[in-house]
Amino acid sequence: MKYHLPTRIGSAKFEEGDVSARDTGGFGEAELAEPSSLTRLDVFYLMAAVVGTIGPWVFFGRYLAGGGALVGFVGDIFSNDLGAGAWVDLLVSGTVFMVWSFVDSRRRNLSGWWIHVVALWTVGLSLALPLYLFRRGGTGS
Repeated sequence: MKYHLPTRIGSAKFEEGDVSARDTGGFGEAELAEPSSLTRLDVFYLMAAVVGTIGPWVFFGRYLAGGGALVGFVGDIFSNDLGAGAWVDLLVSGTVFMVWSFVDSRRRNLSGWWIHVVALWTVGLSLALPLYLFRRGGTGS
């Protein structure tokens, strides 16, 4: 099954069917051109990014609607061992992701790395990781 995406996004140009690297560095800079194919893995990454955005924000929204405050957020996370363990796991994983994605984006000449940092700190690793994997290309090579 094939999906279509413009072949010129941001400042990177792609040949027909090339999914080895994508550059969406500047929002609003996309130009329509000949379509290239999205792989099933690309679609999976995009769907994971959507679910990874909605899922955490459903719980964050419920927390805030239930009287929780951003000021007390960290204290509430560490209020029990289960929450503290999950939070430390995410902090370590997020830090490793930031270092790896920074080095990898430089190696691949992928601009707009900061987008993933914003995604990480405003939503979480559940958005930042699949978004980065989509932007770097579905082949993983």
